[in-house]
Amino acid sequence: MARTSTGSGFIPALSGLIPALVFVFGLMGMLFGPKPLQAECGDCSMGMRNHMKLEHTVTLPEEAPFVRISLYHANPPSQVTLIMTGSSGILWFGNKVVPVSEDRVLEIQPDPGGVRVSLLKSDTETLQTFQTSAFEIESHQPEGMLKVVTPEHGYRNYQGRIGVSSRSGPSLMLINTLPLEDYVGSVVGSEMQSEEFEALKAQAVIARTYALRMMQRERYDAYDMTDDEQYQVYRGVHLGKPYYRVAAEETRSQVLSWSGQMILTPFFSTCGGSTSHNEDVWVGKPEPYLRAAKDQAVCRISPHFAWSLELERSRIDGWVFERYGIRPDLQGIRFSQDEGGRVKQVILTGGGRELRVSGNDFRLMVNERLHPLAMKSTRFDWTESEGVVSVEGTGLGHGVGMCQYGAIALAGSGWAYEDILRFYFRGTNVVSFAL
Repeated sequence: MARTSTGSGFIPALSGLIPALVFVFGLMGMLFGPKPLQAECGDCSMGMRNHMKLEHTVTLPEEAPFVRISLYHANPPSQVTLIMTGSSGILWFGNKVVPVSEDRVLEIQPDPGGVRVSLLKSDTETLQTFQTSAFEIESHQPEGMLKVVTPEHGYRNYQGRIGVSSRSGPSLMLINTLPLEDYVGSVVGSEMQSEEFEALKAQAVIARTYALRMMQRERYDAYDMTDDEQYQVYRGVHLGKPYYRVAAEETRSQVLSWSGQMILTPFFSTCGGSTSHNEDVWVGKPEPYLRAAKDQAVCRISPHFAWSLELERSRIDGWVFERYGIRPDLQGIRFSQDEGGRVKQVILTGGGRELRVSGNDFRLMVNERLHPLAMKSTRFDWTESEGVVSVEGTGLGHGVGMCQYGAIALAGSGWAYEDILRFYFRGTNVVSFAL
C-alpha cells in the first residue's frame, strides 16, 4: 500500500476563504454526520514559491478522530506475545477487567471458542489464564506501548489499544485503535525513510488526507484500514526516530484539498522523470489534480531510478495466454505510451484477435510470476532479439500522485512541503482544521 506546473497562483483572500470554509464544513459532515460509500481508484526543475496558505480554522465539536488498523492483515499470525512496556495497563473482555503490570508478558493463541490468553508468571505474579471470544488491552499512560511479537513478523511496538479475536486459519485478528496523529507519524516513517524534513511533512499531509478519506468509506465493521500497501504501510512506533512524529505534529490537522474537497492522495517511490495522469494508469475519470508532472528526473537519487530485465519471449507468451486467453503472434505485443513515457496500453494480437490491456496490469502480471520488483514500473522500452526480450526502465511504482524520491530531492533543494504538494497535486491547497 506514482504525478506540470503547480497551478496554484495568487488569488484574492476572499476567493481563498470560501473554498477553505466549504472544505472544513464538508469535513465536519464527513467525520460526524452520515457517511456515504465512495469508490476509489483501485489500489510522485527548480521553481519559485508561488502560493498562498489557506489555513482558516474551525474548531470541530467533537474530540480528535481515532483510526482502527488491522495489523498483519495480509499474513495474520498464528500466535502472539504481548508485552506491556512503559506503563501498567488493563485487559478487559465482557464485564471482566484484569490489571496488567508493566513488563508483564501475555501469550495469545487461537482457541475453538475464540482466544486463549495467558499472563505469564513473574517474580511477583502468578500465572493467569483466560478463554474468551475476544479481548482488548491498553496502557494506562500515553507513553506506554504494547510490544507485539509474532513468529511470522518479529516484534513491533504500538501505541493505543489493541483488540484481539480469532479468525479462520486458525489465526488471530489484531485491531489497533489509536489517535489519528499518532497513526500519521508512524505512516510517515513506514513509507518514507528519510530525514529531509519538508519531504516528511509532505508525506504527513498526504497520509492524513488519505486516512480521513478512507474512514469516510466505512467499508468494514471491524477496522478502517489495513497496515499494508493495500492502504498505507503502518509499522507502529519508530523508536529512536522522533522526527517522523514531529513531521505529523508540525502539520497537525492539515489536509490537501482541491476546489473545497478533500482529494485522493496516491504516492509511490520513484517516477523516473515524470508522473502520469490518473486515467492513463487506472480505470476512472480524469482528476484535475492528478495530472502528469515532469520533475526533470530529480528522483535520480533513488536506487530504483534505472532498472533492466531480460526474459525469454516464450515465457511471456505463456503468461499472456494464462491471464488473457490469447497467444501473441511474433509481432503480437505492442505498446502505446502516455505523455509521461509510461506504457498506457499493451496491444496483444494473435489468432486473428486483438486485446488491449493496461500497462499497469501487464506489469503486475509479470511481477506475479517473477517477484514484486521484477518490472518496477510501466516506464520502459521493450526490444526483442532472437527470442529474448530486453526491458530497460526507469522508476518504481504506479506513477500517479507524489514521487517520494522526487519530494526528498526537492526538499533537499529548499522547497517547502506546501510547494512540493502543489507541484505533484496540481491546483491543490493545504488547509487546516482544528482537532
